[in-house]
Amino acid sequence: MTAPEDALPSIEQAYRVLGLSRDSSPLRIKREYRRLARMWHPDKFLHNTPDQRRATERMREIIAAFQLVKHAPLRYRLDAASQPAERTSASEPVGTMVVTDRTEYIVRLVCGVVFGLLVSSLLLLTGAPVAVIAVLPLLTGAASAVFGDRFWYWVLRSWWLWT
Repeated sequence: MTAPEDALPSIEQAYRVLGLSRDSSPLRIKREYRRLARMWHPDKFLHNTPDQRRATERMREIIAAFQLVKHAPLRYRLDAASQPAERTSASEPVGTMVVTDRTEYIVRLVCGVVFGLLVSSLLLLTGAPVAVIAVLPLLTGAASAVFGDRFWYWVLRSWWLWT
């Protein structure tokens, strides 16, 4: 059940179909997609009625929109994919990276844990309590995986204010 390519010509329109802003997190995108899918699923309507046909069309739009925006933090890849491909050289591959939601969260978790280990090593030098030092990598890893870009913006803002 996919929509024709001209049904959703832009990512902006896909975000409008889902009722989301461009800075929505992947979790928010998935939740909204599931909510809309439950609301517009054709099986909820009587068979061969205008309402069911309208729900089928709406569901096709929702699925196509979700396919465009489901990897929200990697928007730069999606934006590049939505534009006509202009290569600088013939050997440059376009759109070869396949990313899943699980891969994205694992990368965020690992980066957060590494950041937590670095901060813990600095706290160890200052004589902070061992309990804080032991838990910090897990907390930063979890915060990075769950909050994503917002966590890292907060870290950068805090660092700039601290220095």
